[in-house]
Amino acid sequence: MNSIKNDFKESTIKHLEETTNKLKDVRQELVVYGNYEKTLERQIIEACELADIHDKINGVEVVETTIQQPITMKKILDLFNGDDKAWALENIVVTVRMAETENNLYYNTNLQDVIKKGVITQLETLSTVKVKKVV
Repeated sequence: MNSIKNDFKESTIKHLEETTNKLKDVRQELVVYGNYEKTLERQIIEACELADIHDKINGVEVVETTIQQPITMKKILDLFNGDDKAWALENIVVTVRMAETENNLYYNTNLQDVIKKGVITQLETLSTVKVKKVV
């Protein structure tokens, strides 16, 4: 019985080795294609702007759109101009960008380092959840 279990385990490991190699290849190709896509998009935008082209070409056109950008909590709270800011803090959902937040705390505040580290640790704890991921 133990032999069957070992055979199954060895077979599964071999299959996983093949599958993980495929995954690594796909991830590498995605990075390459993503960079290539951005390069092509930049070339198209620059050419259309230079030649003042606003038409679709092969079903592709340059359009102006909006994207989300990071903002500080101060800017969010400033929207309320002295109104009940607790409402904003209780109801607005944010995603904490830890690297930028840490930089802001270290370079834009006069807090002691031990307090900064404590705030960062607490933010990391609040803003993360454990999930299973293939790495």
